[in-house]
Amino acid sequence: MNLFGGSLLTGSQYQTWRVLHGYGVFVAFVNFFFGYCIDRQNLNGRQKEIASWSFLFAGIVGSFGRPGLYLLSMDGGVYSYSVSFIETVGFVLGTFIFLYQQVKERPA
Repeated sequence: MNLFGGSLLTGSQYQTWRVLHGYGVFVAFVNFFFGYCIDRQNLNGRQKEIASWSFLFAGIVGSFGRPGLYLLSMDGGVYSYSVSFIETVGFVLGTFIFLYQQVKERPA
């Protein structure tokens, strides 16, 4: 982020943006591989839809919510907790549906 030969960010701001970018890429990979695996499961259409949408929604909220909060300099507070809560609920719901099917298909 250079403008007219000088950086717009301090060293700590640059490191924070690197972490946020890495987090967004990580969430994208998680969503890609989850989508790849969920299609191979013996789930009904409604279960696949709920699991997929919950992962997608959690990924969007996390990938855009965290940098947005940082860009707007909103440290802590209810917004940060809301982003974390929405992400956690989305990932837990999708993972629960996925693992439930795995346990159900396992031979006794």
